[in-house]
Amino acid sequence: MQTQDITRNYVRTALKVGRLPLTAVEKIRGGNGHADGWPVSLVVDGFQARVKELAGRIFRDEDLAEEGRLARIAVDQRSRAGKLEAEAEQRRVQADTEFQQRKEADERRLDQTKDRAEAQEAALERQRQEKENSIEREAAEKARAAQKADQATKKAVARQKRSARSAKLDAEQRALRSERAATSTNRKVSELDEAIDQVKGARKRRS
Repeated sequence: MQTQDITRNYVRTALKVGRLPLTAVEKIRGGNGHADGWPVSLVVDGFQARVKELAGRIFRDEDLAEEGRLARIAVDQRSRAGKLEAEAEQRRVQADTEFQQRKEADERRLDQTKDRAEAQEAALERQRQEKENSIEREAAEKARAAQKADQATKKAVARQKRSARSAKLDAEQRALRSERAATSTNRKVSELDEAIDQVKGARKRRS
């Protein structure tokens, strides 16, 4: 029994001393000893666990063999945990990447939507401005047409007034000429009547 204790302590001490460089490296890299999932640590710890199991079987030390078996199980668990953590980290990275991609896609869609909205707004503003310009041009054309029509009406009225004045003047002149002609005719008739009366008077005196 005492021999097994000596053998067990020797194996433990030898393995511990052999692991000292690795333990120092683990501390430098920020690990917490053999509990982390660093692959080098897992390989070394797995090897030491198998050494303990083998030494326990050779020296018929059930405690050392059980210690090695439990250490191997712990290494396996750490290895699985490391794999799970790596997979989880990979999923986190993938999720972050997908989130970033979705965010960028959403931002691009938002920018595109904003650009389309601004383009539509600009198009509507152009249409509104064009419609206002068209209305203004149409109103100006109508105003010019109305002004021309008013001027034409005034000219026509002026022509009609001048024509009426000219017609009135012509009528007055014709009436005056007619009156003058009638006066001359009446005078001639009177002269004839006087001449006839004179002739008649002369005949009566001779008779």
